[in-house]
Amino acid sequence: MYCIVIVLGSGVSKMTINRVVKAVKLLKRIPCKLMFVGTNDEVIFMYKVIKSLNLNQGVILVGGSRNTLDNAYYVKSMLNKIEFSGILTVVTSRFHSWRAYQLFRFMLNNGYKILLIAVNDTPDANVLAKERLSRLLAMVSIAMLRIAGERITMIMNKLYESFKSFL
Repeated sequence: MYCIVIVLGSGVSKMTINRVVKAVKLLKRIPCKLMFVGTNDEVIFMYKVIKSLNLNQGVILVGGSRNTLDNAYYVKSMLNKIEFSGILTVVTSRFHSWRAYQLFRFMLNNGYKILLIAVNDTPDANVLAKERLSRLLAMVSIAMLRIAGERITMIMNKLYESFKSFL
């Protein structure tokens, strides 16, 4: 398997339907595996959408997420299980694409080529306000995790040097 198209859920909503339809159009041009990621309800909803389109496409279902960071984490776990190496194409809404890309890139440690396919949705003002806040939180979280990771590495190196004589 060389590529996987990952569709991120957005509730049981028109936005999620638009994302699934965009992924299906992509799959008609490029043969890839399809993965639905989101809450359990979102994943079931996306699966029903694809079945209503009479597609017999094999789908990897990854539920249990609460947010985009969870999506990236669960995708990473699934990719490790199926021993995937190749290109990941993440399908999400345009307003959400920057944050999704940053979180997937961080969680997957640049181990994969990640492409984004953005769907042009018209979210309401509340959704856009939530996205702006989520972007800020994502940037702060990623920065904090990177700093913590660097410090942990530094501490581990010091411990290794200290105990090297015992090894």
